[in-house]
Amino acid sequence: MINIKRVGEKIVALRKQHNMTQTDLSEQLYVSHQAISKWETGKSIPSIELLYDITQLFSVSIDYLLDDDVDQDMSYSQLFQTHARETVINHFYQQNNLDEELPKLFYLLNKEERELIINQLISETIDLSIPTIWPLLNLEERQYLLSNILTNKVDFNLTMIFTQLTPTEQLMAKQAYLNQQYQYPIKGVVINEN
Repeated sequence: MINIKRVGEKIVALRKQHNMTQTDLSEQLYVSHQAISKWETGKSIPSIELLYDITQLFSVSIDYLLDDDVDQDMSYSQLFQTHARETVINHFYQQNNLDEELPKLFYLLNKEERELIINQLISETIDLSIPTIWPLLNLEERQYLLSNILTNKVDFNLTMIFTQLTPTEQLMAKQAYLNQQYQYPIKGVVINEN
């Protein structure tokens, strides 16, 4: 069965990839811009003749337009050019090894999408390892994740990434351990129990 919403997402992605407005596309295909809007929102689908015209205009196959699957051979960068963001991110979640896939995707995500993955890691609703995500994080994201680790909201032994921490982050970890807020020993730090 044809997923008309998916066809619409592909038309949007192709149109934007070619720097076209809905009006530009409507003029190329001799239809109203309202027709383009209905296709792109999944309220209707172009006729077979118009689908053919779209394939010619954008140099894609009819199979590509009508097929609901994500091409496994495409990079995430290519997928974002031809698919809706939600579709690409859902494709990521369906992969068998998220630790292997994350470095290919994470740098392409916007702030909200990155925060979502970090929060899923913290809440343990996604199967990712901290050593995989840590080098991909910006300073703000690192501080957020580190604060969750140091307050034991995330059960993680920092010795696995301690050498990747900045001097400030190492100091924060040592201080949390000394204050007995963090549960795992930090190399070179001894709690004085006098």
